[in-house]
Amino acid sequence: MSKDFITIYKDKPWFLMPFYVGTAVLFFFLLSEGIYNIYVDSNSEQLRFESSFNGEIEDINSQKRSYYIHLSNKNKWIKLEDIKNDSYPLLESKFLMGVLKKGDLLFKNENSDSIHFERDQRVFSFNIGNKD
Repeated sequence: MSKDFITIYKDKPWFLMPFYVGTAVLFFFLLSEGIYNIYVDSNSEQLRFESSFNGEIEDINSQKRSYYIHLSNKNKWIKLEDIKNDSYPLLESKFLMGVLKKGDLLFKNENSDSIHFERDQRVFSFNIGNKD
C-alpha cells in the first residue's frame, strides 16, 4: 500500500490527472448552469392578470419553485409558479408544468385569470389564482 494519498507522476502535469480534470469539468458545468439561470431570471417577466401572450413553447426552465417558459414569438421568458387543475383526468399530471411540453401552444388573454394550452387540437385551461 502506498503512503502517498495522491500519486504524482513525473511525466504528466498535475492538472491533467483525472481527478483534477473531472473536478474542473464539474466546476465549469455548475458555474455555467448558475450563469444561465441568472440570465433567464433577469430576462423574464412575471405572469400578471394584465399579461397577454400567444405562441409556441420553445423552451422550459425550472428553478426551485419557479418556472420559466420561452415562447417562439417573445424575447422575454414568462415566469410563473405551478398551477393545479383537477378537471383533466386524462393528462399526465394535475399541475400545468407537469404537462407542458416543447411545441405546445400556450396563450393567455389580457385581463384574464386563465392560462390555456393547446395540444393535439384540444385546449386545456388552468386558473392562475388556483395554486393549491
